[in-house]
Amino acid sequence: MELVNKFKETTFSVLPIYLIVIVSHLFFTPFSSDLLILFTVSTLLLMVGLTLFNLGVDKSIEKMGNVVGESVLAKNSLPYVIIVSFLVGFMVTFAEPDLQVLGNQLASITSNQIPALLLIGVVSVGTGIYVVIGMLRILYNKSLKLVYLFSYLIIFVLGFLVSELQPNLLGVSFDSGGVTTGPLTVPFIMALGIGLASKRASKTNQEDSFGIVGLASAGPILAMLLLSLATFNMDITADALQEVSHYPTHLGFVWDVLLLEFKNVAIALSPLVVIFFYLNYKEFKLPKNELIELGKGLALNYVGVVLFLTGVNAGFSNVAQELGARLITGPNGWLVIVFGFLLGLVIVFAEPAIWVLNRNVEEISGGYINQKLMLGGLSISTALAVAMAMFRIYVGFSLWWYLIPGYTIALILLKYSPTLFTGIAFDSGGVSTGPMTATFILSMAIGAAIANGSNVLTEAFGLVAVVAMMPLIVIQLLGVVYKVKTEQKEETTTEDWIEEQ
Repeated sequence: MELVNKFKETTFSVLPIYLIVIVSHLFFTPFSSDLLILFTVSTLLLMVGLTLFNLGVDKSIEKMGNVVGESVLAKNSLPYVIIVSFLVGFMVTFAEPDLQVLGNQLASITSNQIPALLLIGVVSVGTGIYVVIGMLRILYNKSLKLVYLFSYLIIFVLGFLVSELQPNLLGVSFDSGGVTTGPLTVPFIMALGIGLASKRASKTNQEDSFGIVGLASAGPILAMLLLSLATFNMDITADALQEVSHYPTHLGFVWDVLLLEFKNVAIALSPLVVIFFYLNYKEFKLPKNELIELGKGLALNYVGVVLFLTGVNAGFSNVAQELGARLITGPNGWLVIVFGFLLGLVIVFAEPAIWVLNRNVEEISGGYINQKLMLGGLSISTALAVAMAMFRIYVGFSLWWYLIPGYTIALILLKYSPTLFTGIAFDSGGVSTGPMTATFILSMAIGAAIANGSNVLTEAFGLVAVVAMMPLIVIQLLGVVYKVKTEQKEETTTEDWIEEQ
């Protein structure tokens, strides 16, 4: 019964994306029948994969994160906190499918001037360092808002240097913060923070349960900006990518991708699993029945991520590039903005990590911040962000025109939004940019940029950064509204009490 319910949820999440592409095919951008069949099969694989992932995540990845978080507190050893937090942050990021996609895309576009493994390693180190910072912040009860403020001030200083010395890597650097927080990273890191916060005696436990995913997004941006500065003497361009990529459209291609993903996900996930079971043998000592349940959950996660990525990489990326290219070069090129908005509106429902965040938010807030409110806010913010990104490709202007005012508003809102909403907002920025955004939407942007004759590195990349930025504003604004209404309610209650006296 649980499997059926999960599949229904997934179907309603993914089907709107499929229907939007079909509408585009019928009226604006006709695709070949082979490509449509491949896209249909890929959609089914994606739905099955997302269903299995959602079934297994609370039994495995979340459980592992909670256990590590509780162990860190119980151990009460600073070296243990630092080493374990860094290792799990590094390993879970190294295994992240979204990061693999970004690394391969950048390597292909730059003719391997920035190898995929280099980007993945540097970004994973950045995540590991900031997971340590996030855990220490919870342990020592330091201000989440101040950590965000100082981190993003440093990011913008480095960003301005990169825009002068290596401008082609500015968008990629900011995008790296979004793609690291996907279906594997978010459940684990979020559970890590929740496990630590739930066992620590403090009045701020609810607030401390959120924000660590948002911090984990800042680390990769800093790391990638530093890597970009290190390449200041290299002429990194996108000359290698002159036309929209074309992949095989026969169904046998799905089988090839499936076999590849079985291997890739196993290689990426195995170090994290090995480290966890080693720590369990040395420290956690979980009962046998819990380990069996955890193993079942990991198996579901593994198969789910494999099928999900097969669907995304076999059919979605190709269709997305074709869609972006055909829309922007059609008689009404502005339709790329409209379709960007529509896809942004629905694609957030198909991100695996979104479901994890929303469930945790509803549980920890006691149902006050419900899933519908969160999904609505994230859907609108993602739609606006994708439309803005497509508008930038269509017209052509610097990414700074979005990032400077956007992050200025987000950082100003730190002062007025409750800490709980601030943590949720920055976490939301990370989870909104999962594999669907990193593959389908970013691929659509790449196709549009190539067809429009734009610089792919400066025009297409940066989309993920804009998508990650918008929830920081929208969710914090919800927090400001909540704060005002709460204060008004308290004033009314006080006045009524005085009148009764």
